[in-house]
Amino acid sequence: MRKNQIHRRLIKGFGANLLGRIWMILAQLLTVPILTYHWGVDGYGVWLMINAIPTYLALSDFGLGTAAGVEITKSVTQDDREEALRVYQSGWIILSFLTIGMGAIICTLALAWLKIKGGEAGPFSNNEVALTIILTTVAALIGIQTRYQRTIFDATHKYAIGTLLFDLNFLLSAISLMIVALAGGRIIEAAAAQVVVKFLLCLVYIIILRREEPWWRPGWSLSEIAIVKRLISPSFASFILAAGNSLGLQGIVLTIGWVISPAAAAIFATSRMLTRIPVQFAMLLTRASIPELTRAQTAGDLSLTKKLMRLNIGLVILVMAPATLLFTFTGPWLLQRLSHGKMTSDHFAFFLLGLAAALCAIWTALSTRFVSTNNQRVFAYLALGLYAIVALLPYLASERYHLILVGIVIADAGIAWRVAFWKEGKRT
Repeated sequence: MRKNQIHRRLIKGFGANLLGRIWMILAQLLTVPILTYHWGVDGYGVWLMINAIPTYLALSDFGLGTAAGVEITKSVTQDDREEALRVYQSGWIILSFLTIGMGAIICTLALAWLKIKGGEAGPFSNNEVALTIILTTVAALIGIQTRYQRTIFDATHKYAIGTLLFDLNFLLSAISLMIVALAGGRIIEAAAAQVVVKFLLCLVYIIILRREEPWWRPGWSLSEIAIVKRLISPSFASFILAAGNSLGLQGIVLTIGWVISPAAAAIFATSRMLTRIPVQFAMLLTRASIPELTRAQTAGDLSLTKKLMRLNIGLVILVMAPATLLFTFTGPWLLQRLSHGKMTSDHFAFFLLGLAAALCAIWTALSTRFVSTNNQRVFAYLALGLYAIVALLPYLASERYHLILVGIVIADAGIAWRVAFWKEGKRT
């Protein structure tokens, strides 16, 4: 009976992730031709650069969602919802302070960067870009709050509901972006529309969560210093991992745009987006399995843990092996078609990006055994170091695009090696 319940939850989670990935992929594929047509390749590149760090920041929630989620899941598994609420509120009070501080820092650094850069950014003025950065940061910080609330859905066997509601953020934000561009709007209007969408969805999330889990409530009255201290270490490791991913995924977009051109950033980001579409499908089970892995390892169920890990790895290999070959041959053609012939790349570049995507999917699947027990520190600091180097590669090899891509492959291979061969009991 218990196994049947686990299977049903995994299937529902798989289905919710599948639907969310379809929404995401369709939105990504549609925004490329729409934005390149109305804003040009340079304008699209500027939009990607502006959204790089704040957008990924919204997914990271400073590591608190992952760390607190594991602790909340453990408490709910032991039928201690009062402790679960204490953990939630303890994490939330940290998150609130960090949200305000990080938002101020990002806006300040962004404005300072614009002052140093000077002039216009593609088809947009300096003032437009500055206001857009502020609005985009606000939207990202609202998204952080929504993501943190999602931990309650994950912990209470409602992963599918929480995922569908959360993925609506991306879908509706993308739709608002395309509507603004099609209507002749510029980046300020697009960023303002996304703020409104994310704020309304955050309210909807709270209303539904209160209805589904009456014991849950936002606030800080039950927060405890002891729990805060307990969350700091795994949260910091999760944040380091998110920061590393941000450097590897978004930081390099910024440096390519800075060192080479916004158009080069658009070509790189779009090419990588295409090669990472299969990753969305390879990871359908990975995120849904984390709460189940936490419960299995809390209960000492080694058999279930191994079964879940085999499912994760098997799906990754099944999807990524043929996908890498497919995009090696079809990638350049797809890039040209999506951009009305304005963006071009070669087969070797797509092979390297596809290989990096495959290695990233492998290490992400392998790392779930650490993430589900708040042991992200095993590989988080290595990821930060390697991806920081990746983000700096355009400065070192601005005229050697393929060398930059080789560096990305080596970074993902290094992390995959770490998580594949790390043995329990080693010093980190």
